[in-house]
Amino acid sequence: RSKDVLRKVSIPVASVTILVAIICSAQLPAQACRPVYTRFGMVCKCTESYCDPELKFDWPSDDTTMVKLVSDEAGARFQLSTVPLRPAASTSADATSVGDGADFRVTIDINRHRQQVAGYGAAFTDSASMLIKERLSEKCREQLMRDYFAPTGLNYNLARVPIGGTDMSWRPYSYNDLAAGEEDFELSKFSLQREDLDYKLPMIRWARSLRPAASAAIGGQPLRLLASSWSAPNW
Repeated sequence: RSKDVLRKVSIPVASVTILVAIICSAQLPAQACRPVYTRFGMVCKCTESYCDPELKFDWPSDDTTMVKLVSDEAGARFQLSTVPLRPAASTSADATSVGDGADFRVTIDINRHRQQVAGYGAAFTDSASMLIKERLSEKCREQLMRDYFAPTGLNYNLARVPIGGTDMSWRPYSYNDLAAGEEDFELSKFSLQREDLDYKLPMIRWARSLRPAASAAIGGQPLRLLASSWSAPNW
């Protein structure tokens, strides 16, 4: 397990907001990107006629090299480089870090355990699912879903699913809305809504279908879902 950590550790550079209404993907070095500049930074535009190539690289076969992928507000998009690792004199025998003279130092102590990472992913909200299905062409939809969930893309393995409406919905609702004065503690009138049946569930099934091909060499595993409610029914 410690060897896997050394090979796959990554350094987050900046948070990036993705506008699914107009952007399909952002992958590979900046020279493959068609840039669009917004007040949030630069994004890569993907259309039916052109989209960035899929991200392809091999994990190091030894424990002395780290893969570094950089995306930032300045315009870097999955810029790939490798960083040599060697023991640092100031660390224990069980820790490995980037040597002196590097741009940064990474220290891994396999004897200290903290939170476990359940996975990386995004949320299947009403607005995102609707925009993907209704505002993007079929080709752009396929590209976007591969970019997020396929092994050749971001390889997301975790997704949050709202239970009922949220602030990313176009109407307030729950799965058991009743008339004023009514109650349903047995949840006999509980039911999914159009937002689930027409938008979120088809997107979730699609994302799951892209996961079985994920390679174990890059942490492949089925898509895990975390469902949570924003609000209870009024009653």
